[in-house]
Amino acid sequence: MKIFDYQKLKWGLIISLILWLMLWAGYNTYPQKLDFSNLLNLFHGIRAFFPILAAFLALILLMKRRSFSKQIFRSPLGLLVLYTLIGIISSIFLSSRPLLALYWAISYFSVLAVLFLILADSNSISSLFSLINLNWIIVFSITIGLFVLFLFQPGVISFLFSGNFLSGRPFESLAGVLAEKEILGMVGTRPTGLGRYAGVAALVALAKLLSEKRKLKLNWFFLFLFSYFLLIFSQARTAISAFIFGFFIIFLLKSESKISIFGWSFFTLFQLVLAGFLLFYIPLFYTPHLLEKVAISEPRIVALEPSAPTPSVPISSVPTPKPSSTKEMVAPLSILTTLSGRTIGVWPQALKLFLKSPLIGWGFQADRIFLAGQHAHNAILHALIQTGIIGTIPFIIAFIWAWIILFKLLKNPSLTEKPFLIEIAAIFAFFTIRAITESTGAFFGVDWILLAPLIAYIQYLWFQKSNQLKS
Repeated sequence: MKIFDYQKLKWGLIISLILWLMLWAGYNTYPQKLDFSNLLNLFHGIRAFFPILAAFLALILLMKRRSFSKQIFRSPLGLLVLYTLIGIISSIFLSSRPLLALYWAISYFSVLAVLFLILADSNSISSLFSLINLNWIIVFSITIGLFVLFLFQPGVISFLFSGNFLSGRPFESLAGVLAEKEILGMVGTRPTGLGRYAGVAALVALAKLLSEKRKLKLNWFFLFLFSYFLLIFSQARTAISAFIFGFFIIFLLKSESKISIFGWSFFTLFQLVLAGFLLFYIPLFYTPHLLEKVAISEPRIVALEPSAPTPSVPISSVPTPKPSSTKEMVAPLSILTTLSGRTIGVWPQALKLFLKSPLIGWGFQADRIFLAGQHAHNAILHALIQTGIIGTIPFIIAFIWAWIILFKLLKNPSLTEKPFLIEIAAIFAFFTIRAITESTGAFFGVDWILLAPLIAYIQYLWFQKSNQLKS
């Protein structure tokens, strides 16, 4: 009997990890890549449907289980299912490209479907732990891979040895290298993307460094230094700010005295000031020629297709994106006060789009479809234009609820999972700050794949401890 249970546990974990890797297979691609005349595009087009297949398989396996608890739906992830359902309705009936919008809605749901399958298992906490660590392995691998690819770009090495690190974001502009050019048929990662990976990797390494056994500390120390260097190298402002907040969360939760809390609070403030000095003051004042390059405009986003079709639903009041100007708004504080142009660019456009369908929005990928391939660059605004007020309310409550549960768990001094929960809290804090200028958790993408398992782990552990107390 024990052998049977072990085999069942083993295969349950293997199936869960395979399905999760199928979600990752949909990374950095889209269904329009499906082109039978080009083998590379065909490959990327086929893998775009792996998340859909993962959702289908997860639902089939769920239906075969009789132990599935409806309590799962009365949870943060359950509220996110409601958010998805509203998005599916608006995708079908209001999107000018319903099939494309529905594809992204189902892709978003695929993450929830796989997690529900894991939560229905008798050993969910172990599977979620393994799955989260699989995510960290992938994050570290992508972080290192991006940096290695960058080093192989022509002219980069000579530029690094020149000592001129103030001519813009190095990852994007060193020696004229464009980070957005396609590599093997995939759009290159921008500095914000590198910053996301490096920031998460640095926080994970730091949390492990402070909690793992002595023999592993040296490994985590070097991984932390490497990831932290790449984070600063990326000059991704939001990622650096989010890292500092996550850094503070780790030491706040590990501090055992008021003096320690005060010390780490002061050090966090110092880091914020230093980051502001390095990211804003030096580039704009120490190198005057950069003023010619600074332009406040919409964040640069690569459209899903070379040319987006004109929406069938009239949105004439939504202004057409203006080309960036190299002569306007070069004041140093403008980058900060307008959040790199978001407050005067894509945000007002997205808000006007939302007001035309305030109840259920325009469906998934509404920003790309209706705003000429732009990205909303804010989680709540993204949720509003996709699912309206009806969908955004459960979306917001889900994340607030997850934070409340997390803090309640961390207040339990006897919790053996506390070191891992501190690690989760740091990453959760990172993505919470990132949601201000990126659409974290609102659509299918890397942020959602990394964030959703954290919510699943938090809610399952909470229900598990609550049931133990009741019994």
